[in-house]
Amino acid sequence: MKKNKGKTNVSDAQFTRDSKLDVEVVPDMGGGDLEAHLSTLMSFFEKTNNIPRDVVDAFSAIQRIVKASMKSNEDSRHERSIVIHGIPELPEASLPSQRQLDTERKVTEILDVIGVEARPCAVVRLGNLTSGKTRLVKVIFPCRSQYFMALSKARILRDNPKFRHIFLRTSLTPSERKRQFDLRAEARQKNQIAGFKEYVVYRGELNCEITHDLPYYAFRKDRNSKRGGGVCVFIKHGLTCDETVINYKGSADVLCFSISEPSLSSEYRAVLVYRPPCCTKHDDDKILELLYDLCGNNPNILLLGDFNLDIDWVSCTSACQKAKRYLDSFTNLLLTQHVKFPTRMNSTLDLIFTTKPVISSIERLPPLANADHFIISFHLCSENRHQQDRETFLDFAHCNYEGLSEALEQIDWWKLLGKSTSVNELYNIFSSTMHTIFPNFVPTSVKGGKMIKYPEHIENLMQQRLRLFSNLPCPLENPKYLKVTSKLRKHLNKFLSVREKKLSAKPSLLFSHVRRLMGEYQCTHSLTNTDGSKCYNDLEKAEALAAHFAKVFRKPNVMPEPLQPSSSESTLYLYPWDVQKLLATLKPSTFLPADGLPQIIFQRCAKALALPTSIIINMTLLHGQLPDVWKQGIVTAIPKKPTATNVNEFRPICINPVLCKVTEKVIRTRLENTCKMHSLIPREQYGFIHGSSTTVQLLSCDFLWKKALAERKRTDVIYFDLSKAFDRLNIAKLIEKLEKLGIQYNILTWLSSYLTGRVFSVRFNNVRSKAYTIHSGVPQGGALSPLLFNLYTCDLPILLNADMRVKSAIYADDIKIFSSFSENDAYEVAMALQSSINKLLEWAKENDIDVNLTKTFCLSIGKRFAPIPVDYTHGDTIIPNAETVRDLGIILDEKLDPHVHIKNMTSLALQKLFLIFRNLKFVSAKTFIQLYKSYILPHLEYASQVWNPSRKKDILAIEKVQKTFTRILFYKIFPNSNYPSALPSYQSRLKRLHLKSLYHRHVVADLVLAFRILRLETKLRPSEFWVWKPCSGRKSRFSFHYSLSSFSRKMKRCPYEKSFFVRTASWFEKLPPKIMSSVSGSSFKSKLRNNDVLALLDLDDIS
Repeated sequence: MKKNKGKTNVSDAQFTRDSKLDVEVVPDMGGGDLEAHLSTLMSFFEKTNNIPRDVVDAFSAIQRIVKASMKSNEDSRHERSIVIHGIPELPEASLPSQRQLDTERKVTEILDVIGVEARPCAVVRLGNLTSGKTRLVKVIFPCRSQYFMALSKARILRDNPKFRHIFLRTSLTPSERKRQFDLRAEARQKNQIAGFKEYVVYRGELNCEITHDLPYYAFRKDRNSKRGGGVCVFIKHGLTCDETVINYKGSADVLCFSISEPSLSSEYRAVLVYRPPCCTKHDDDKILELLYDLCGNNPNILLLGDFNLDIDWVSCTSACQKAKRYLDSFTNLLLTQHVKFPTRMNSTLDLIFTTKPVISSIERLPPLANADHFIISFHLCSENRHQQDRETFLDFAHCNYEGLSEALEQIDWWKLLGKSTSVNELYNIFSSTMHTIFPNFVPTSVKGGKMIKYPEHIENLMQQRLRLFSNLPCPLENPKYLKVTSKLRKHLNKFLSVREKKLSAKPSLLFSHVRRLMGEYQCTHSLTNTDGSKCYNDLEKAEALAAHFAKVFRKPNVMPEPLQPSSSESTLYLYPWDVQKLLATLKPSTFLPADGLPQIIFQRCAKALALPTSIIINMTLLHGQLPDVWKQGIVTAIPKKPTATNVNEFRPICINPVLCKVTEKVIRTRLENTCKMHSLIPREQYGFIHGSSTTVQLLSCDFLWKKALAERKRTDVIYFDLSKAFDRLNIAKLIEKLEKLGIQYNILTWLSSYLTGRVFSVRFNNVRSKAYTIHSGVPQGGALSPLLFNLYTCDLPILLNADMRVKSAIYADDIKIFSSFSENDAYEVAMALQSSINKLLEWAKENDIDVNLTKTFCLSIGKRFAPIPVDYTHGDTIIPNAETVRDLGIILDEKLDPHVHIKNMTSLALQKLFLIFRNLKFVSAKTFIQLYKSYILPHLEYASQVWNPSRKKDILAIEKVQKTFTRILFYKIFPNSNYPSALPSYQSRLKRLHLKSLYHRHVVADLVLAFRILRLETKLRPSEFWVWKPCSGRKSRFSFHYSLSSFSRKMKRCPYEKSFFVRTASWFEKLPPKIMSSVSGSSFKSKLRNNDVLALLDLDDIS
């Protein structure tokens, strides 16, 4: 045998048994079929009988080694390969080389997008080329790290519009694909049989989403580290319960609370525990230490939870060492376990421990929703609780208003009311007459919980399901039980679908339902008083809130002096038809004020009640005196945040009798006309004035601040908040100021009677507190209150603007003063600003108003341009500098960059968006769009003229909210199995849903407000922001001009260049005359809707 390099030759010579075979095997590095050559040689050896057996065995071993090496190499290539779906392919007419080059180029683009720095070893199309079907692409990487990186970053392709239809997965052999197919089929089959899983409450869900209309409070402990875990407990209304804060950081989830009830002899400490099955010995040590701390020093313990322990609770034994530790601990704590039956399949996991025998009637119920644990029901005590009688009330929402109006029209009101000798008697006759008629037309209803009442067929299915669950040995595997459960789920979904559609038909019911889900009407279980004590029942809460609100009022040193009448003034008189118009515009509210006459009565019976109400209102205006019942306010405590638990976290809204509110509106109209005629309200006041708003004020300040930045000046803004200003307003000084301002005598006497001698009580869940006297202030929520406060503070801007370099802007009780300065005059202007601060403090002291120190900040805009050597002071306290400030709902920073506000705004909008989608599953696309416009768009469009961004990333961040909404809505309303590849583009979705992009809406909002300013429909003066001059062309138009400092041209990203007045000036020059010639802001807006605004302005919409 000859041996040559790279090949093996076998001669035809005869071999003897003692011959030695020297063979060198060289791998075919060029990719030749070495395995095939070896197979040919083996076939030759097997056919030749005189070849020694040693030679055959040697070649057989070589063949096995080569096969293993080849298989290992193939496995390595397979472990480094991925398959890409959705890469477009050139048509069949193209050359194979062209198709291959095109595929490699597109694969390179995909790898660039996901950030994989590697050149693939091979890129091949799988399968044969067929028309109408795109082949898969297999990509082999040089190493496993690049393979893992490609799979981990594949999600980046979803955010790229060009590659959102591309899908990456690992490469699978036919056997692996068959294995996955079999596993999915097995999973589907098991799901159809059982269909149970853990019941998950997501961390973002509010408690009101979980409880819905059920009469329960929810206490929960969420796991923050990862999905799953956490514990939650529902406490029925009426039970006294309070959560106990524990200092525990471990793998288990623990919730501790105290619970008491009249039938219990003493208070019980309840501990709810979830112990994960993966707990280590160290974790168990911390859990047991916590249980000893919570349960060792209290004789009344109720321990509940899932400990995931393998214990036989009939014999109380276990072979597991971990479980034995827990058994010993339970014994040491004198705890008795009461659950003896399986709670999940064949395991007893959900346990109930007590130190005393207060548990009775333990039974197992079907699982909650799709959970895999049974419900354990038990009674905490065996005594029968007293059932309270349910209270009845007049249901004005279902009143016979046609019959009531006819009955009211039959009354001779002149004769009836003519018997009175005073305003009090006049109104008492009217009120008693109304209450006498009500029983004939207003039905009575029973107060109770708002629990859902299911139809009879659903109730029967529930009972049948419960019977099967109780009687069958293995109900979760029994076809009858599964069939009834499936049928029940089907009918429940149908019932909820019809219910949501009925809600959609009545917007008021729908919005009320959504507000309840968002926690706006969420009741607090326990309320903390100012002294730290807890209030649990409704009466205690009402009394605590009333006492807290009463402390805010300040007793005056002097009472208002008697007013001197003037014979030259005209008397304010209302005709019945004037009153009818006012009554018809009221909202149909059924809330009962102090006189027991709801607003809906006056609104639905406006024509019949126009005469008696006009008589009553005219008599109060003539005598300058109010009925006593009009001075009795019902205060509703509105939480400042959804999770308010302290009395300090509520604000009072006073509800006066309806006719008192109507009279307030009449006087407000007269006062507004007087203020407008004599310019009594200063220009610096933007609150509650026609033509003013928070947006208008912010725009005015934003223009000055950005212009100062363009001039390389620093602007210091001092923010003040007048503490409880509406409640502590001095009534005597208010009447004195109104008299000096020239308010008519008859209105002054009415206002004096309106503001003095008032009382209030707090209503909390239909329970009223005792009455408290109001010594100061104006009613919060009253129609007159904002205007009276503006008149009370009308002399303040003159003091603040004593120096021309200091400016102020006021919105009700929110005040800011600011000045801009360069480095040359920094100290001088800062001292002038400090002088205005001192004057504000002096004015507040003289007018019995406190300044809230905790809400006083200084925001320095462009402070790098002019550092100052002094700090601003508030008395003896230095005013702190803030990096960001919330100014009338807009977050501002030192650079006036809207990024922080946009991030906060979009986060809040997405939270509410997901909340709506989680809780409404069966409503139509029209209803979803209606809710989106009502609850999401206001967050994205409030004062958008101030923060409308110019950077692309901020614009896309805002647009992401609406993109998410349209995408989820298409998934819900227009399902398609080919999503996401078949999902229409963003613009196509907007067109189908009849929506405009947020970018388009913001541009239109900018143009409309700028046009309203131009048409003098706001209090801003156009000449302060724009200068226009005639064009030299034939258009006979005017071009807008705005000053642009030479410094701003040198500044990088100068905010002034993108500010509201600058950008709208350039846009106005591009609009055609037929749009700019609109006579009002409303007509201008309607013309913009009929035109492609972005095309007219040469702007590209968001894709």
